[in-house]
Amino acid sequence: MSKSDTSHSGRRTMVSRLLAQGHSVDTLQLLLGHSELNHVKPYLDVSREKLIEAFATVI
Repeated sequence: MSKSDTSHSGRRTMVSRLLAQGHSVDTLQLLLGHSELNHVKPYLDVSREKLIEAFATVI
């Protein structure tokens, strides 16, 4: 583990990977132990490619 690794970065990585695998934000909220959905937002890191894919499914 490097000096730049923190529990926060580990949580962020876990949530990003689970989100990429298609898990719901509600599930991520429960895993993180946050009572408010807006507390999960800082952990959500959606790639530009995923945004483009999601937008393409709507058009």
